[in-house]
Amino acid sequence: MRKRIGKAIIILLFISIFSGCSTSNGENEEVGSAIEESEISTNQEKEYNDISVSDNNTSNLYEYDDYEYVIYGGERIKLETLLTGETNYYTRADVCGDEEKEIAFKTDDKVYLLDNKSRIIFYEGTSADEIVDYKGMKGVHTETIEYEPTQVHEQFIAFDENKNPYVEFSWGWKDRVNGRILDSKRGEGDYFYCNDEDELDYWTWNLKVGEYRDLWWARHQPWNELQSIELILSNGEYGKEVLGDNHIEIDNPEFEVIVNSVVDVPWNQRIEKTEWIVEGEVFRVAIERAELEIDEYAHLRDYIFVKKDEIKWFEVTYPSKNDPLDSDRYVWDACDFNVKYEDVNFDNQKDILVFLGHAGNRGVMYYCAYVYEDDEFKYARSFEDIPYYKINNEEQCIEGWCLDGAAHYYDFKYKYIDGDFVEIERKYYEWDDDKQDFIILLED
Repeated sequence: MRKRIGKAIIILLFISIFSGCSTSNGENEEVGSAIEESEISTNQEKEYNDISVSDNNTSNLYEYDDYEYVIYGGERIKLETLLTGETNYYTRADVCGDEEKEIAFKTDDKVYLLDNKSRIIFYEGTSADEIVDYKGMKGVHTETIEYEPTQVHEQFIAFDENKNPYVEFSWGWKDRVNGRILDSKRGEGDYFYCNDEDELDYWTWNLKVGEYRDLWWARHQPWNELQSIELILSNGEYGKEVLGDNHIEIDNPEFEVIVNSVVDVPWNQRIEKTEWIVEGEVFRVAIERAELEIDEYAHLRDYIFVKKDEIKWFEVTYPSKNDPLDSDRYVWDACDFNVKYEDVNFDNQKDILVFLGHAGNRGVMYYCAYVYEDDEFKYARSFEDIPYYKINNEEQCIEGWCLDGAAHYYDFKYKYIDGDFVEIERKYYEWDDDKQDFIILLED
């Protein structure tokens, strides 16, 4: 017992000398003066009240021999003991503005922020907390509700360079009538406040807090269901940077390096699928919307990687359904965004084609084309004018056709000339009942 007490005293002295932070056994307490006022990067006075924080200077007290262990409240424990929800969630975000992504975990009643390199849990909040990582705004949005008197209190919590939390912005509203449910932000007796607790009229208050409220609502990080702690926290080596949520594993090291250096997936998008179009030669990463939108395809854009002398890549984007029909790469009905690798300008270098769906009541099929020319893939808008394209290698041209009613149709031929697919021939056919066949009515 004396040895334990002695060891505890040494640790406490170590912490008090080097950390400047105070902690308690599972209870929230004031963070104190962990940051000098001169170090605060904003003109607004910071609040340090009621924010749970773990001691951030204890990481050198332990040797990490297992990814499962974290530092929580100065103690080394298994992370799974904190993840008590029936279903647990996680997200990654640079909430501290240090260009390193921290990991957040959400249970049924708690949110924890973990510095994965030091394995320290440096913030503990409620399951109502939302993680924000958007441009200059990085931190946690939290909301609490009390009922006597009714009060809704919101805060935007940021973190200093030592990962100590402070209140960047605080706002809310109260009802002075005890026990009355706050059924309107502008109800009788409502009291609006912001930071300094001064009473504000609704419109002034709304202007003050609008930026923050809109921010966390629109830009908070999406939560993913936690399948495996091991996959999230470890890639086999302690101290090595953990691979991101969107890291793409490819059975081709050369492609894997290039693909992961290029592909960017923002907060409101996700990877739909990855696939080899041609094994070892053409690889595709499909990106979709994280949330479906009415009358829009979930599929949003593609990254195409092609092995030539070196790996070339380009991005294919698509317009909204609300854009004009003649928009570049307009996507028609029933589209699977199929990708083909074919030579369509007959220079013995294969090009990339992407299916754009079925157009009109006759379901005409259209593709967009990226022609490989001058050591790069160039978008050729004119290819989208070719209906039902077919490659004619014998005549070195692209053929197309379309119906014009049940008894008429067109045939077309196109040549690639100076960067465009130019129509060089057109024939118009009509059904002849006597001959029981189509005959040419017009030939250009």
